[in-house]
Amino acid sequence: MPKIRALFILGIIIVILPTQFIGVPYEWKSFLIAIMGAAVSFLTFLHYKELKRKYASRESTLSDSSFEDNRAEDHN
Repeated sequence: MPKIRALFILGIIIVILPTQFIGVPYEWKSFLIAIMGAAVSFLTFLHYKELKRKYASRESTLSDSSFEDNRAEDHN
């Protein structure tokens, strides 16, 4: 799950970045936070699409097997 790991790391960086102790200029901080926010949104969207595809294939597999089971019962 590289997407989940990337989201976790980005989250940690977003929490640490606003602190004053790391010496990053304000302009860089605001730019980096904006880029990381966009990256989090993009990775979340990709993860959502992946899960949606998984559940759609699982539902179609379940509906196909239940259709075959019903058809087999009708012939008996």
